Amino acid sequence: MTHNVEEAVYLADRVVVLAPPPDGIVADVPIAIPRPRDRYSSEMREAIMALLAVLSGLPCCVLPSRKTAEAAMAPTEP
Repeated sequence: MTHNVEEAVYLADRVVVLAPPPDGIVADVPIAIPRPRDRYSSEMREAIMALLAVLSGLPCCVLPSRKTAEAAMAPTEP
């Protein structure tokens, strides 16, 4: 379990997005990116953006800030 979208996409084979009660499960998103995963690949960026789109429909208290989302999408390598 994590609250970090990038970490979820990097580590998981599926991501279950939960909403505050009483809503429960909002989305069950399969992550079909082959391993080993490249954190900077276009597939990773697309999956992160898809999850952020799901989160954008939830109350503001669970959505990462725009600055955080943009930082997660930065195409820089270590």
